[in-house]
Amino acid sequence: MTQPGLSELFESALRETAVLLATLQEEFEALAKPDAAAIEEVVARKRALVATLDDKSKRHTAALQAAGYVDSMANMPEWLSHNDNTPDRRLPRLWQDFTAMLHNCQKQNQINGRVIDANRRRTRDALCILRGVEPEPVLYDPHGSTPAAVTSHPITMA
Repeated sequence: MTQPGLSELFESALRETAVLLATLQEEFEALAKPDAAAIEEVVARKRALVATLDDKSKRHTAALQAAGYVDSMANMPEWLSHNDNTPDRRLPRLWQDFTAMLHNCQKQNQINGRVIDANRRRTRDALCILRGVEPEPVLYDPHGSTPAAVTSHPITMA
């Protein structure tokens, strides 16, 4: 593969990861509302996008291997420095931008995961209250003793 082909490959990967980041940010906004229809729509788009990116990643890996690259992402800067005798000097910068975009996607996905987990805990706690059970079991009271079993009644019996 020629260097211009590699540049196009990296530019394409950068554009596609930017779309993924924008989709993850949309997911965050949908989770904050919480609008179930909006969440379902953005998650469906995210899944489709991730599947497409995964397929393209496999093709990109094959193309890079054909160009002489045969290792992990961590070794890409070294490989690029050994192959920098071509007129296209954009490759290291494109790679740096791509890895930064991947990092941003990972951070946003972790944030979204924390929001989902917090929403799940709130929902679980609300359901426990409605059922008349303790949301979080209390193992010890302030004096270090095991408290007696708490009996409560569902909210419908109040």
